[in-house]
Amino acid sequence: MFGEHFDIELRGKQWPGAFLHLAFDTSTSSILRPVRDVLNAVQQRTLRGARLPSFRELGALLIGLPRLGFCRYVRRRLFIDRGTRILATLDIEQYPLSKWTIRAEGQGCAVSWDVSDLDAELSAALIPICHEVLERLKAEADFEAEVLIPDPAKDPRGFLDHLRKHSVDTLHSSGGLRMGTSPDSPVDADLRLAGVPNVHALSAAVFPRVGTSNPTLTILALGHRLGVRLLREHAPRGAADSGH
Repeated sequence: MFGEHFDIELRGKQWPGAFLHLAFDTSTSSILRPVRDVLNAVQQRTLRGARLPSFRELGALLIGLPRLGFCRYVRRRLFIDRGTRILATLDIEQYPLSKWTIRAEGQGCAVSWDVSDLDAELSAALIPICHEVLERLKAEADFEAEVLIPDPAKDPRGFLDHLRKHSVDTLHSSGGLRMGTSPDSPVDADLRLAGVPNVHALSAAVFPRVGTSNPTLTILALGHRLGVRLLREHAPRGAADSGH
């Protein structure tokens, strides 16, 4: 599977972020699947014991690889076999709820998490925009769309039940030590732990809210800012002013 995504937003409203993710199923592709298998075997160093392609697969590769290369390097377009299935999913930033918990369970831990009414409301508001994006894409490619979810306008309860049954968490856990300027914030704007001036917190736990994309670069940016500030605070007198 591989895919592309489109950032979407509701203009004029302060909603959490979201994007429409298009995942392409290449498992049945006569061109992309053998290429993917070979690349995986090279990466995992198992090429010597890999299964040799059949004559039919070799024929498809001889015909398809030039097309793939032409689309990718000449037309600068994504090559997809005709008939490839595409799964469109909506990824949203969830509203944080205090009832979500992490608790000890046996030798590990268990996460209490669910889809809330607010998440369903946000998803229902964004789905029409997703349909607009798909309609615009039809101008570039011929495909048929099959709706796999209940209509949130006609069946809101069925829509919420569907989300709770099929939604998955991307596991960008955050918010346990939310940074802020209010007196009750566990971490201040300089990542200093409340009541402990010589202890700082640096992880996704300090995010007031988590975005839909990977948080690594944001964490690195916070780390760089914290490092610069600590160097200035603890540098010998005059060194900070001299740029060292």
